Amino acid sequence: MEWIKDDKNNPVIPVVPGTWKEVQTANPDLLRMRDNYFLYYRGQGKTHSDDRSAARIGVMTISKDRFDGKRWDGYSLTTPRIFSEDGVYYMVYAGSNEYRDYLYNFGVAVSKDLHHWKKYSGNPVFSRGNKGEWDEGAIWFGTTEKINDTYYMWYEGYGGGKSRDKEYAEGGCSQIGLARLKCKGNFLNSLEV
Repeated sequence: MEWIKDDKNNPVIPVVPGTWKEVQTANPDLLRMRDNYFLYYRGQGKTHSDDRSAARIGVMTISKDRFDGKRWDGYSLTTPRIFSEDGVYYMVYAGSNEYRDYLYNFGVAVSKDLHHWKKYSGNPVFSRGNKGEWDEGAIWFGTTEKINDTYYMWYEGYGGGKSRDKEYAEGGCSQIGLARLKCKGNFLNSLEV
């Protein structure tokens, strides 16, 4: 039997200068509850005014989908952008089942209190461009605003060079794009959550 390091994603919890994790992260312990895993660990950093180093316990929640990678957003969720309408909050976020920061799709989640979120069952709602298009590589930051009866979403797209097959490939660049969604009523009605 041979273990293989996940070098692409290591360290999982890095040290962070200027925080309670600036000296080290150590002592991992993983617990499972239903389909989620909780990784408890010790962080150490200078937390006292006299520069003494102290230890704290941290926790990182890991979805089961991060391990099996089957869902489109099973590995990484990032660049959330929130807008509200009629007392409901919407989060447009980028997700990937392969890369930490080179993301192919946007999804939407809905909340009434900014604390509890429900993902739209029809996710993903928007994807990177086709091969050869300016945004063929990755997409981020789906900033959305309704103007009259149309939702406009500005986003960062990356493309060019070999960006379709390799993250941040040479010859690629980021550009800002715009997508539109015409809708009668509000965004919630269009999603049918």
